[in-house]
Order: sequence, then structure tokens, then C-alpha cells
Amino acid sequence: MITESAAIIETDDVYVVHPCMHALWLPAGVYHSIFLPRPFCLHALYFAPRTVRAGADTHSRPQVLGLNNLARELVLFLCEAPRVSQRGPRHAHALTLLAEGKSIGEVARAVGYDSAAAFSTALKQCFGVSPSSYASNGG
Repeated sequence: MITESAAIIETDDVYVVHPCMHALWLPAGVYHSIFLPRPFCLHALYFAPRTVRAGADTHSRPQVLGLNNLARELVLFLCEAPRVSQRGPRHAHALTLLAEGKSIGEVARAVGYDSAAAFSTALKQCFGVSPSSYASNGG
């Protein structure tokens, strides 16, 4: 039996029940806490303020939004990319090695990647620059 679940989002002045398979608009700067009564998988997308279209900032309170299948798949796809919160010691160790002048292939192997190409892609997703750019700029 599959049990639907929900997260409860609490801000200073509102409670929002966030059902499974829906989106939640949570404006930047809104202090909140999340209560999960049952296991619940949350995926988060963060948008820089300049990327949000005009008029969207009128929604200053959290809101539950429906997602069609395409939008849901897009969110899941975008959440696969490493985020800032996923930059762990492995990534910091990689940057240190690049700054020391190690080759991209050496660094890729040292931090557990199967290929320099896979490492390059992951580093670019995490930091927005290629390993060669990072190394040539001295970090």
C-alpha cells in the first residue's frame, strides 16, 4: 500500500500543508520550519531574485502549486544536478588539488571519478567553471 504524505511548512504567520507530488512556492527570505509526520522526499529549486519574472514577487507568502507531469519531470531532472549544499569535502579536496597544479585526470581519479570528462561536468555544475578555467585562474 502506498501512503500519501505531506509536509507542514510553518512561518511566523501561516501554516501550509504541502501534499506529495505538488510544488511549494516559498519566497526568499521567509523564515520557516518543516515538519514531516511521515517519510517525505523533498526536492528544492532555488532561483536568484533576478531570474523570477516580474509580478511573481507579489506572492509574498508560501503557496502550494499544482504540477503537471512535464513540470514534475523537469523539477526532478533539475534536482539531479549537484547543488551548493552537496559540495562536500570531496569537492573541496578537488579544488585544492587543482590549485596545486595537478592535472584534471589526476584530480578526477583522486576524488573517485571514472573519467576526467565526468569530473569536469560535475565541477562545472557545482561551481559554474570548468576545472581548466579554475586551474588557469589559480582558483
